[in-house]
Amino acid sequence: MPTSISADAPLGGSETVLTEGWELLLTRPGLVDVPERLPESGFVPALVPGTVASALRALGRSPLDSPQDFDAQDAWYRCRLDRPPVTEGTRLRLCFDGLASLADVFLNGVRILASDSMFVRHAVDVTDRLGASNELAIRFRALGPELKLKKPRPRWRTKLVEQQQLRFFRTTLLGRTPGFCPPVAPVGPFRPVRLELSQRVFVRVQELRSRVDAGVGVVLTRARLQLSGGTRVASASLLVGGRAAPLSVSAGPGEEVDLEGELRVPDAPLWWPHTHGESPLLDAEYIVHLTGGEVVRHPLGRIGFRMITLDTGLGGFALRVNDAPVFCRGACWTPLDVLSLSGSPSEYRQALELARDAGMNMVRVGGTMLYEDDAFHDACDELGILVWQDFMFANMDYPTADEAFMASVRLEAGEVLRRLQRRPSTAVFCGNSEVEQQAAMLGLPREVWTNELFSALLPEMVRSACPGVPFLPSSPSGGALPFQVNTGVSHYYGVGAYQRSFDDARRANVRFAAECLAFANVPEAATLDKILPEGAPPVHHPAWKVRVPRDRGAGWDFDDVRDHYLERIFGISARDLRYGDHERYLELSRVTSGEAMHRTFSEWRRPGSTCQGGLVWFLRDFWPGAGWG
Repeated sequence: MPTSISADAPLGGSETVLTEGWELLLTRPGLVDVPERLPESGFVPALVPGTVASALRALGRSPLDSPQDFDAQDAWYRCRLDRPPVTEGTRLRLCFDGLASLADVFLNGVRILASDSMFVRHAVDVTDRLGASNELAIRFRALGPELKLKKPRPRWRTKLVEQQQLRFFRTTLLGRTPGFCPPVAPVGPFRPVRLELSQRVFVRVQELRSRVDAGVGVVLTRARLQLSGGTRVASASLLVGGRAAPLSVSAGPGEEVDLEGELRVPDAPLWWPHTHGESPLLDAEYIVHLTGGEVVRHPLGRIGFRMITLDTGLGGFALRVNDAPVFCRGACWTPLDVLSLSGSPSEYRQALELARDAGMNMVRVGGTMLYEDDAFHDACDELGILVWQDFMFANMDYPTADEAFMASVRLEAGEVLRRLQRRPSTAVFCGNSEVEQQAAMLGLPREVWTNELFSALLPEMVRSACPGVPFLPSSPSGGALPFQVNTGVSHYYGVGAYQRSFDDARRANVRFAAECLAFANVPEAATLDKILPEGAPPVHHPAWKVRVPRDRGAGWDFDDVRDHYLERIFGISARDLRYGDHERYLELSRVTSGEAMHRTFSEWRRPGSTCQGGLVWFLRDFWPGAGWG
């Protein structure tokens, strides 16, 4: 198989995002293995970037209303691709920024890429493969049959998912977690497919990060340039905020050269979360002088300067930014669109502006979700919102003895760290969500709670790529047991699922709640009209209940939790209110969620409180209804 390389951008070149002319065909697993055996009929228009679910929605067949198992079918995408006008020495690469989840890519019937991770980007040189007119086809193999293959058993089972073998596959748990997410497993090219063109040089940025050294901003960078057509580099420099510094240029393998160096910015403007100050960013770019006098420029995005430290003394978990204590308040992030898994830059900015205007200064991208788009991180940088970033692992016993699995994780983590290391909003890296807690709650010994992945590989990679950014092996963790809320990081649901009194928020002595306060929040009337048949009563109708989150296997749901606190706050029977005054029941239910959150955060923000942060579970619902958002 051809070797794929990490996808970056051409230096002084151009790119075309392939969005037009895509078609989709669903088949039985294994029915068609190569493009030439595909039938001519049966294809439907497809959105790319997107998923099978978003394609069906565009055709008026909403998977939210009529769920189907997308893991049970093969999905074929194809489009026509013309070769762009090129000159001698031009190089062409096909780039795939996200393929969910088991994918084979064919160009003119020849397989050019096999991918088994939706979290790794790929780029394939196709300079010598493109004719005047070409067919690009991608087969997304059904995950369901793969999950049935015999593999080593885990040391424990989790109720989070039905299929334990998901632990072997690098894909999101979204759509595969009964109880809180619509059953719409993402399958397809959910991130852009691009054709990159360069006359001379491709750049692969290997490092771009900043630090603050005694008031001086320092930017460090390394990159490898792939040259073609006899191109030679005379010199190169790094430009940040109008200041330039020379980069060393050394020979790499073949026709490649390496760039390395640093730039110092005296009196660098400090980046702050918006609750504490301004969030200035500086443009960064490479300037490369080629032999013959030509100068090409390569934008690197924007960079900021800040210091983040973590105080874990006396069992606490307290972040400081630029040596100032920060109470982290916010919510756990969910994708803007659970069907397509994507959004436009303006949609990301609008959602995060709402969070900022609500007083939030942190969002958590949890391990049950997916790594977010660059537009998400751009907006967090610009708006002064800190990001708690989980790696995409949750609740399961991952197969660290599987060499192929671990190699895939190294690629995934390396790419994530390179993407986020320049971003001042990146505040915490966390190895997983609830792996330690899951094992501990099953009564397993401490040595089973973690593994090489979270105790060695990921922390070492974070220390190397993002020194100064705190790493937490698992959320929750700390104390004699991971779920001990008065030490380290907790997932606090004392007020909430456990239906404890409001003063529990004080008595529990919470130090930092990376999740908390999940309630089935009643939406406004306009949303109710969208999800319920005309005249149907909310709360009782099946269309309402199917969208109320619940813990898998529990005999209650989060409507029941909200009703408990409605009765506690207002001294009224929730059952009688639903029966006798339905509209008043809905209004008081809306007030109940807000009042419960207000009382809890008031306890955590009071003088003398040990709590240094709370992130509500979730910021937004996956679909309209009384969800956690």
